[in-house]
Amino acid sequence: MTKLIAVALLSSMPLIAAAQKDSLPDNGLKPLQIKGNLILPGIGMSLERKLSPKTTLHAEIDLMGSYYYTYSSYYGGDWGYELVPAVRLEERFYYNLRKRLARGKSMRNNSGNFLAVSGSYFFGPVANRNMRSQWSFSLQPLWGMQRGVGKHFSFDARFGLGPVYYSDVRRWEVQPRAQLMLGYVIR
Repeated sequence: MTKLIAVALLSSMPLIAAAQKDSLPDNGLKPLQIKGNLILPGIGMSLERKLSPKTTLHAEIDLMGSYYYTYSSYYGGDWGYELVPAVRLEERFYYNLRKRLARGKSMRNNSGNFLAVSGSYFFGPVANRNMRSQWSFSLQPLWGMQRGVGKHFSFDARFGLGPVYYSDVRRWEVQPRAQLMLGYVIR
């Protein structure tokens, strides 16, 4: 696991270095953005702090839900759900800010496309049915987009693929990730 974390940190270094070479005008990324989020399904809070003209550190605290259907020839089929608290830390590199500014598109609420390295820790479920999961950890590269909608709203979509460690079965699995969020920008 130490090697995996080291590889993720080293792979994000070019993002930081590239971001510091280019300067954007003051109307680029916000220095600090705080949002309340509606996650499909779930709720959360996020904080995004500007590190350089094109990079930010994005931290989240979420209460996420999931629904699933399982089937076996012996037990038959059954629906289940899970409600899990999670914390997430992402380093985001916004790669299309210059194009957005050149085309006259809005930069409101850190609108842009980004690449990210995301580390997530999922605590044990606070409510569940037909699940035995405990805590889990993931470290995934992501592609995402964030768009300002009006003055106080933001839409965020993220997609990625990466390793997830499950404590109940004590193994790593490679899993896809897709997340959609609608946020209310507090600051």
